[in-house]
Amino acid sequence: MNKLLLAVISIFLLFLFKGCDNNMRAYDESLITEGKDVPLVLEKEPSEYEIREVGNLNVLYQYGMPVPSFDTWETQEEGRYHLCLTGDWKFRFEDIPYEGSLYPATKEKEELLKNSAGMVEKWYSPLYGDEGWKTVQVPHVWDLEDLGDYDWFSYNTGQFDTDKAFQKEFGWYRKTFNIDKNFIKDRFVRLNSLGINTRAWIFINGRYAGVHDGAYEFFSMDVSKYLKEGENTIAVRVWRRPVRRGTKEGDFMGSPYKAYKDRQGTFGSTDPFSYGGIYREIWIESSNKAYVSKIVTRAEDGVLDMYAVLHNDSDMDRVIDIEFDPGTGDNKESEKIKLTAGEVKVVHKKIKIPGAKEWSYAAPNMYKGKVALKEKHNLTDSLSVKYGMRKIRIEDGKIYLNGNRILLKGFGWMEDFYDVARAIPKDLYEFHTDFIKNTLKANFLRNTHHPRNAMAYELANEYGLMIMEENAIVWIGEAAMTYQLYKYKLVEAMTASVVWNNINHPSIIMWSLMNEPSNVESRIMAQASKILNDITKRLDIQKRPTTLALRGEGQWWSNMAEHVDIFSFNQKRDRITTEEGGLLYKLEQIENRFPQKPIVFSESGNWTGNFTDKKEKEDIFRQWEVITSEQYNLIGFSMFTYNEYKNCNWSIEKTGISRYGVVNYRFCPEMKENGEKNNIPYMEYLGYHFKDLYNPYPYPAAK
Repeated sequence: MNKLLLAVISIFLLFLFKGCDNNMRAYDESLITEGKDVPLVLEKEPSEYEIREVGNLNVLYQYGMPVPSFDTWETQEEGRYHLCLTGDWKFRFEDIPYEGSLYPATKEKEELLKNSAGMVEKWYSPLYGDEGWKTVQVPHVWDLEDLGDYDWFSYNTGQFDTDKAFQKEFGWYRKTFNIDKNFIKDRFVRLNSLGINTRAWIFINGRYAGVHDGAYEFFSMDVSKYLKEGENTIAVRVWRRPVRRGTKEGDFMGSPYKAYKDRQGTFGSTDPFSYGGIYREIWIESSNKAYVSKIVTRAEDGVLDMYAVLHNDSDMDRVIDIEFDPGTGDNKESEKIKLTAGEVKVVHKKIKIPGAKEWSYAAPNMYKGKVALKEKHNLTDSLSVKYGMRKIRIEDGKIYLNGNRILLKGFGWMEDFYDVARAIPKDLYEFHTDFIKNTLKANFLRNTHHPRNAMAYELANEYGLMIMEENAIVWIGEAAMTYQLYKYKLVEAMTASVVWNNINHPSIIMWSLMNEPSNVESRIMAQASKILNDITKRLDIQKRPTTLALRGEGQWWSNMAEHVDIFSFNQKRDRITTEEGGLLYKLEQIENRFPQKPIVFSESGNWTGNFTDKKEKEDIFRQWEVITSEQYNLIGFSMFTYNEYKNCNWSIEKTGISRYGVVNYRFCPEMKENGEKNNIPYMEYLGYHFKDLYNPYPYPAAK
């Protein structure tokens, strides 16, 4: 009897276990990706970017679809579902016995990556057990892991870049989440990211969904077919491009690793540290299959142009009522349209806004518009957009905002702060934005040397800071540019992404194509500036001016400047004289060659890394006197830099901290409050005097 009962119980438990196991997994194992099918090394940038003329608008496509708006990073639009993926993820490093760039693709690299533990053991599979992995908070920078006793802020330790986290080039992230059937049934679902450094392979429920290349650009992928009702698993394998390392005692950090210069990447080497990880926001958005992908705006002289990019991802034609709301009262406009199956259509409305308040750095007035779609009187989708009524114009070597001549006075700043590195939360961004604008009295920021998180532009719009937006193309040479421009195409895709994704922000007043390229005398570099300038002009309907930052030593005469609207150069502590090599000599040479181009010092200052003495102040004030003298077509400067940051090339006592900032690396609300309470300086000498630089062309007060 006992044996019979035991057998019955065993059968019941076996059935129960198998049933629970199947229910718990709920995966068709045959769908799980085989590692050999994943493109691990790439012959061409993987988004397959393309600019298509749709109606009367040039539209950016990536991954086979129009690139959507990323303004929804923290909001759920009416008619949509929003699933935030920030928070707890599982993480682990992947040890691969390879150091160096994944550019260009080779069989050796492919075999190495294909036979790595992560691919062989299928760390991307929902069936893989990740119980032993570390739980981290995304946004996440993996260089802050396993620091031991190292004080990230310390100015007198030699440990920076010696721990394994600094040197790792591969890491994996995994997260499980639940969604209901309404989220995915007959819906168009996309995964959106604001930044993963550098290359990210995306797997959902064990299936390869796509790969993105580029450390700072937003991207989106259609993941509709990979998701299911109930529990889902996302896995992201990340490769971080190598950092530059020393070869002997006295080189960078005295590291035992050989120095590396990424000859084929968009960074020739790197100044700001190349932090690895999913370091910005990531989310999943679900909409009707006929949806508003993006709204593109141009708002000038009391008129708003709204372009709605619509995408019908369904296999049936749709008849839709579309409504444009500029967010300024009762002047809405609507019409009925037809969207055929699979069609992308642009609908344009020109809306007059009587009495519209202009956006300026003195009065940053913003509006919020909206486009809504309805079928049979029911709202099916909507998208909002924030915009400012403002106009940028260049004439006779001067720059005008809404018809008013202006001078640019500000800083270059790095996206890097103590304790969070590049995974900066919104409240910290706001603290620094407020300090730059209201304490230092700046009106201008250069995004040195790469695009920022979406929240940074939103805050600049709100506070009134004008921005030079810059591509992450830094210290690139002729060989790498040739490879990237004519074969791999990443520099083109990056440029298109930067412009398209940030096109509506009134705070952005100019685009910088790159920083301090090498081999500037070569034909290929001049051609590169022309190609990237043309891409920018094709996409930007607001017609902002373009520039590129050249070195003040030996590059200020470059042919590359022929193809941009503003001449920018990074000038150090030059003698302010007309003698050969002096600052005034350079300015005269530039104006003789480009008599109508405005000139901006994209990096200004002594660059001693010690803004603590009166000589530093005197030099900055003398440079500003030259700018305001009316003798040259100078329109302003950005000091190098606002904040200290971790870098890969030089440092004070091997800490990795660049001392160029007027505020120190640890500057935050607590330090400011404590410093003011206890009379402890948190800002260098020069910072206290920056606000005293007199601006002879202040923006007129709002009437």
